[in-house]
Amino acid sequence: MANTGLPLEEYGRVRQNESGLKGFVRETSRQERNEKEVITMLVLFKGEAKGTELPPEQFFQLATKQTETLKSYKQQGKILAGGVIAGRKGSYAIFDVESIEELQGLVAQTPLFPYIEVELTPLISYEFASEMAKKLGSK
Repeated sequence: MANTGLPLEEYGRVRQNESGLKGFVRETSRQERNEKEVITMLVLFKGEAKGTELPPEQFFQLATKQTETLKSYKQQGKILAGGVIAGRKGSYAIFDVESIEELQGLVAQTPLFPYIEVELTPLISYEFASEMAKKLGSK
């Protein structure tokens, strides 16, 4: 089932799939509940250029392609939100992927990948964090 890139509020429980990957279960409509649940991971991506040896005109050509690639990922539902860091050569995005391998493939295909430092941070939904806080608070 293709990932639809739903808003963050529509992600909930953490489940484990057949390969042991833990991720968010997308809340589904009644019709979709009869189908296999989609387990996705929300990951904060930060990519920032550090000391590139590229001439400025070449860097900004690649930066334009980078932005177009990330916009394409957003249209495909692979990025929920993101943008360029104001005043710096970098960007943030919240990726919505089914595996770490999918994430690596998407990130590695970006035009600036060879020239940026990448930082990836797994995210937990507010709903799950709230449930955990309630459980821990009741002990």
